[in-house]
Amino acid sequence: MRPDLVLVNGEVATLNSLKPRCEAVAVVFGRVSEVGSTKEVMRSVGSGTRVIDLDGKTVLPGFIDPHVHLDDFGLTLRTINMEGAASVGEVKRLLSERVRRAPEGEGVEREHAS
Repeated sequence: MRPDLVLVNGEVATLNSLKPRCEAVAVVFGRVSEVGSTKEVMRSVGSGTRVIDLDGKTVLPGFIDPHVHLDDFGLTLRTINMEGAASVGEVKRLLSERVRRAPEGEGVEREHAS
């Protein structure tokens, strides 16, 4: 299958200890399908492939910022998300489930809307 996107002439960090750096990457359906030299990766290019010359720029693998505000996160562990509850009965059911799962003596709080 031909790649949708090829990035060439770059500094690609692969996070693969066997090949930690390369200069080109091919992507098929949003997933990396090949890494290597520009010459190697260009062999897979088809008529529908978008080719971007990175001109030495760096490419990093999918970087997601997983930071969390610990105090807010801690509060969410003690709350019940009632977003979408459409009736008093649903609220009671959510509350009962949470109370049933709570360790003895632990408080249960309603989540405040942001």
